Amino acid sequence: MHAHGHHHDHRATDPVCGMKVAPGGSPSAVFEGTTYWFCDPACASTFREDPTRWADGAPLTHDHDETDATHHG
Repeated sequence: MHAHGHHHDHRATDPVCGMKVAPGGSPSAVFEGTTYWFCDPACASTFREDPTRWADGAPLTHDHDETDATHHG
């Protein structure tokens, strides 16, 4: 048996809103050598205004359960 678990998941995650997007067919920005992909130009613009806020991999979500989001040292 061959496992192909990640074969079909070639989507990137928009760092601003957390949506899954298709790389190559959506807006992008490069920050510190990494290409980030966005669901629309508005998210790309938000990222470009303050890339260090979004590049840490913590997208803005609408989840109200933020128990440990701010206490990391």
